Amino acid sequence: MENPLKCFAELRDPRVERDREHLLEEILVVAIAAVLSGAESWNDIAEYGEDKREWLKTFLSLPSGIPSHDTFSRVFAALDPEEMEKGFGAWVSSIAKLTAGDVIAIDGKACAAHARLARRHSSTGKIERKIRYYITSLRADAARLNSVVRQHWGIENKLHWMLDVGFGEDLDRKRAGHAA
Repeated sequence: MENPLKCFAELRDPRVERDREHLLEEILVVAIAAVLSGAESWNDIAEYGEDKREWLKTFLSLPSGIPSHDTFSRVFAALDPEEMEKGFGAWVSSIAKLTAGDVIAIDGKACAAHARLARRHSSTGKIERKIRYYITSLRADAARLNSVVRQHWGIENKLHWMLDVGFGEDLDRKRAGHAA
């Protein structure tokens, strides 16, 4: 796999140049690694960075150490979401090449418009229609897509119900800038 920093090299840094203590690409890599490891807040991301500092220094320069939770929050709030999506998409595509067609399900977050659709009323007998969106790079093959969706819901039913309901993961609403 190529260096993930290359995928974010074109991302415009929204910070004033004189205020840049940390490299933007490194802020992104620390945040992504932390979230993939279970971090759920800016404090968690900063703490992850501190805990993994020695490992991170094996491939990041970290000229000013690990950014604070406030720095992570401010940077992500100011990033252009379309540019971030492009870099993140390039990174995920580079990883997808390594999976040789295996499916990697990633849990999405609830948005207010869809949250109201997610309530099934067995007590009233009323039938509700649910719409689910899936993003995939797979070719349009109904049998394969059906299998992929079922695999995703296997994860949802086994693990994410506890994360979403038990731990309230989808209740975290970051609203400042583009931080969400």
